[in-house]
Amino acid sequence: MSDWLFHTEDYTPSGSQHRYLHKSSFRLLTILARLKGGVIQPKGLIYQLHPTVKLLTALPLIIGVAISQSGMAITAVFTLKFLELSLLHHKHVKRIMTIGLVALLFATMVMLPAILFQQNHQTFLLIGKIITSVIIVNILSYSTKWRQLTGALSRLRVPNEVILLIDITLKYIFILGRIALNMFYALQKKNIGIDKKRYNSLGSLVGILFIKSKHHTDQTWQAMQKRGFNGIYSVRNRRRISISDTLYLLICILLITALFTL
Repeated sequence: MSDWLFHTEDYTPSGSQHRYLHKSSFRLLTILARLKGGVIQPKGLIYQLHPTVKLLTALPLIIGVAISQSGMAITAVFTLKFLELSLLHHKHVKRIMTIGLVALLFATMVMLPAILFQQNHQTFLLIGKIITSVIIVNILSYSTKWRQLTGALSRLRVPNEVILLIDITLKYIFILGRIALNMFYALQKKNIGIDKKRYNSLGSLVGILFIKSKHHTDQTWQAMQKRGFNGIYSVRNRRRISISDTLYLLICILLITALFTL
């Protein structure tokens, strides 16, 4: 037998080994948890509000904040949303505050010449509009699940084709994400040592994922045909509007009226 079979070898892998796979896998896990609703199942006033009420009030508030020139009205909307933010789960508060700070820094950097040289109140009003709009969108996103939003769109008489397209897209993003995650795990297990062609491997994964998505598209279309799908998107478990929903709706109507009139 050869002598090299009896020698002890000490192999220390490089520190950058599989780092791109670990980062990609972690990012995919984060996105999948976000789409599925995450492991956080909080209970609170904001989470229990009717999804239709939240969606119906969020859109006019964003439009009103964008076109309003009243600092008082925008401050009132910001105060309401800040109170809602304080009622969310602490992890959601942390994420929303992080996004808000990033938006604040970006808006400040863009508007910095106007702040330094013009010193116009419209500059600070624009920054306030940006922060308020970001908080409105993120509160709606973190306090409402995707399937609740699609159900709210159906109740608002949005065309069934649009809702079906959004619903299938969100569901298959999750399904294809799980497939991609499993392929990342398989690639990580099969690679030994330093993979100098890792970007070629990622390109192959993208190609395989495209083929699988085409296969799932054909299966979905065939299943819809065999089950006699008529294009009507039905919503299950219809909830009734509660007293808290009514009060929240009235407060938002007052704020929306102030945004469009002041």
